Amino acid sequence: ARVGGGKVGSLWAFMSKRECQSESETASTAAPETPPWTPSTPSSPEPPDESPASSPPSFWEDGDMHERWEQALVGRSVSELSKEELKVLVQDGMPLKHRLGLWPRWFASMPGVAEGDCTDLCLDELARNVPPDAAKQIETDIPRTLPRWLGSAERNALRRLLHAFVGLDPQEGYCQGVNNIAAVFVLLGFDEHTALRGLCSLLRTCCPGYHDRTLRGYRRDAAVLKELAARVLPPDAMRRLEALSVPVDVLAAGHFLSLASDGTFPLIATVRLWDLFLLEGSPAVFASFLALLQLYLPLSEKRSVEQMLPGEVVADDQVEPAVSFKAAVQRGIAEDLEVVLAEIRSLLPQIPLALVEELRGAAGDSMP
Repeated sequence: ARVGGGKVGSLWAFMSKRECQSESETASTAAPETPPWTPSTPSSPEPPDESPASSPPSFWEDGDMHERWEQALVGRSVSELSKEELKVLVQDGMPLKHRLGLWPRWFASMPGVAEGDCTDLCLDELARNVPPDAAKQIETDIPRTLPRWLGSAERNALRRLLHAFVGLDPQEGYCQGVNNIAAVFVLLGFDEHTALRGLCSLLRTCCPGYHDRTLRGYRRDAAVLKELAARVLPPDAMRRLEALSVPVDVLAAGHFLSLASDGTFPLIATVRLWDLFLLEGSPAVFASFLALLQLYLPLSEKRSVEQMLPGEVVADDQVEPAVSFKAAVQRGIAEDLEVVLAEIRSLLPQIPLALVEELRGAAGDSMP
């Protein structure tokens, strides 16, 4: 890793070589062939490069959800829905066809995103700006990015997207974590210019400065997360968090740096979280992890089965608390996503953007 000792070095060690480098290389053009809503098939060994994905992600959609959206859209288009109407509808999910139409509109409305950003640029020209060391790191990362879900066509599309992204700012370079975020746009079937715009918009709005060479933005927001936890979580949750004996910046690194897109969660869970991230911005990212802490930190004492949430666990002396927490989060997200989303929405009013920016300013001032 590029970063040496101290706090940043220990964070990187926990993250298994989350290197940030620059890059260069062009690649062949290909569009995703396997639609993300195809039912899952049994897993098989990792396919050769020319094969389709071994187990396309399941993207089941509820008929009642479709009906609610159709009723809301009687006599008007999806672009005519107000933000307040969208927030209500999104609570119960969003049909993929509307996500493909609405997300690009939300990208364009994000702070710091110019109207023409990424839309008139040639991806092949951008790829020529990429330094060789980052291109090498990208090539290393592509085969291990959601390998069960990405076939050769999707991997080619991901390569082009990552090269174009780094080509926009070769000095900033490439950092692991961006590959997983980019892969979600590929899996959902966005065209490459929309995917590039979405990637830039999401990173600027929800992950500002996270993926530079020192992870400075993430380290700042980890300090913000710690302060928000002290303000928002109940005392019992804070006691359980302290009992983990794991620094918050280490515990939250995967969630924040990949925006829950590293394959730990089902794809449908990731995109429903992103619906909130795109509508609410950074506060929703903080609220999402605080919700996981509140719901799934190992309990200090047993409860009755009726009192426990899906995935909730009691502390076990034989299992590391951080391991128990991660396992509980995975089970809870898989078994009762609605509980998690409801908890996030309940926390959002306590985390206004103005507070986030105030805490970022204070954290940034105290950083070396």
